[in-house]
Amino acid sequence: MHAAAHRSWSLSQGDDPLLTTALLVRDTLGLVVTAEDVPPPVTTPAPPRPSDGLAAAWLHWWRDLLRLVVEDHADPAPDDPAAMMAWATAREARRRHVGQPLDGFAALAGTPELQDAARAVDRSDLAAAHEDAFAARSRHLGALSDVVAQVSAERGVDPSSLHGTVVHVPAPAHWWQPLAPGLVLASIHLPTPDAARAAWLA
Repeated sequence: MHAAAHRSWSLSQGDDPLLTTALLVRDTLGLVVTAEDVPPPVTTPAPPRPSDGLAAAWLHWWRDLLRLVVEDHADPAPDDPAAMMAWATAREARRRHVGQPLDGFAALAGTPELQDAARAVDRSDLAAAHEDAFAARSRHLGALSDVVAQVSAERGVDPSSLHGTVVHVPAPAHWWQPLAPGLVLASIHLPTPDAARAAWLA
């Protein structure tokens, strides 16, 4: 995560390779999944396939990944070095539960087609999405002070209470979705002021 911060407010932005992987899998397999918490494809996906339960399995996986993002947001790394090992162990266990590249996405073994597609995701595609997210973090940063003033006035709060996190995903330009207070999922193409506003109002 990259943080933009002032002495009174903060905004963290970054991407999540597991979420990007899941979206690439969806589009590669031609799965049509329509839900409020699922971003539309940013490029033309493979031809849609007949409904065979795989889309439902993908949505279950996607929502497990979203829960992981929310849990990680609610459980940041501790300041106490003595607590770090237990925190890291718990964090790793959460990742094993949803599947990760290090274990070959073992959690998806019950749905071999999803598991195979996740394993086959090209690292260059993940790297490109990461670079796009990195570029998104630096767009329009100068306008954040205006957003801080607007949001704090709308909410009737001091700017010091504005703390937000934006997780960027490949999605059409204006798509975003709140996940938890102070946490939003947003397109890598959403301008930083708009992403910040969404996070601070979530």
